[in-house]
Amino acid sequence: MIRFTGIASTLRSRLAPRYLQKNLSTTQNGPSKVVMTWGSSSDGQLGRSTNDFNFNYPGMVPLAGNPVKVSCGDLSTFAVIENGGDHRLFGWGRINDAPLRIPQEISSKFLKNRQVVDIASGQSHSLLLLDDKKVYSFGNGLDGQLGRKSRDPSIAPVEGIEERVKSVSCGWNHSLALGESGTLYVWGNSLYDQIGNGTFQHSASPVRVDNVDRPIVSMAGGVSHSVFLTNDDLIHVFGRDIMRGVQGHPGLKKLSMPEKKKPRKVISGLNHVLVFCQDGAIVSFGDNSEGQAGTDDVATKTSPRVILEGCENVGTGPEHCLATRGDHLLCWGLGQDYQCLPERSIFNRPRRYELFEKMKIHQLCGGSSHSTIIADATDEMMWKKLNNRGKY
Repeated sequence: MIRFTGIASTLRSRLAPRYLQKNLSTTQNGPSKVVMTWGSSSDGQLGRSTNDFNFNYPGMVPLAGNPVKVSCGDLSTFAVIENGGDHRLFGWGRINDAPLRIPQEISSKFLKNRQVVDIASGQSHSLLLLDDKKVYSFGNGLDGQLGRKSRDPSIAPVEGIEERVKSVSCGWNHSLALGESGTLYVWGNSLYDQIGNGTFQHSASPVRVDNVDRPIVSMAGGVSHSVFLTNDDLIHVFGRDIMRGVQGHPGLKKLSMPEKKKPRKVISGLNHVLVFCQDGAIVSFGDNSEGQAGTDDVATKTSPRVILEGCENVGTGPEHCLATRGDHLLCWGLGQDYQCLPERSIFNRPRRYELFEKMKIHQLCGGSSHSTIIADATDEMMWKKLNNRGKY
C-alpha cells in the first residue's frame, strides 16, 4: 500500500479558491507556478473535490508550494512540489485501487533530504529519478515494471542498474531508464518484446539494450513498444510494430527523421510517437485512429512527418497530444472526455486555444481521459477568468 500523509485543512475544497488566489501573487523568488487539470474526473484524477465527472475548462489543483514536475498515469496524477527547498511528492486519482479526489502526500524514507530530478508514470506504476542518480519505483508491479523482486507498491529502489541514470520513462506496463553512458535499460511487461530481451518474457530485472552501436539520447515507452533516439539522429522502435497497426510484428525498426530536422527528445502514447525537434517542429508517426498523429486521415502513419512548427513544448497522453506555441495551447487527438478542451470530439489536427496567453506553460502531460500542465500564473484577473470557466 502506498503510504499517504494528511494535508492541512486549509487546503480542503471549501478554502481552495482563497488559498489559490493568494498563492498566485508574485514572490521574491519569481512568479508562482501552479498545476492545472481538465478532462474527466471520474476517479479524482483532476484533483478536485467535486463529484462532477467532466470539466471542459482548466482548474488549479490545491498544492502548497511550487510544482517542479508532473506525470499522468491512466487515471491518476502525480506532482513533485518544492516547499522550503524540500521536494515532496503528491498524488491523486485512482491510487491503491481507490479514487482519491484531494491531493495527498506520498511519504517515503527514500525521499527524505532528496531532490526529484525526473518522474514518469505508466498505467498504474511510476518511476522517480532522485538527485543521487538512482531510480525508485512505486505502484503496480504485476508484470515486473517496478524493477525489483518485491511487488510492494511503496517507493523503493530499482535493482540492477549499475550506473548513474539521467532520465526515466514509463510504457503502459514496462519501464525505461537511460544511463549517463547513453545505455538503455528496460524492464517489465514484454508480451511484444518491448523490453528487448528476445524472450517475450516479463522481467523484474532491468535488461540492458546491447544491440545499439551509438549512444542513446532520449527514450520513451508505449503500450507494447519502446522507442529511442541515437546521437546520429535515427529513431529506433522495438516491440510491436506500431507502423503496421495492431497486427504489426515485433522487431527493431530504424527510421530517419524528415529532411533538415534534428531531434531533441521523443515521447510516446499508446501506439503513436512524437519527436520534438531542436527547431521547435513536432514530428509524428504511428497510430492515428483517434487523430493522435495529427493528420486529417485516420490511417496509421508509417513514416515520421512534420505536423507542427515553432513549438516550445510538447506532451502526450495515451491517445491525445498537447503542445505550446507562442501564447497558445494546442490540443489534438481523442477528446471524448474534454481532455482536448471545450468540446467532446476527436481532433485530427491541432486546435489552438488562447486561454493561456498570460501564462508560460512549463510541462504538459495526459492520462487516458485528462490533461495536466505546470504553468506560471501571476495575474489575479487571469485566475478569476479561469475560475469562472474562461472563454475560448
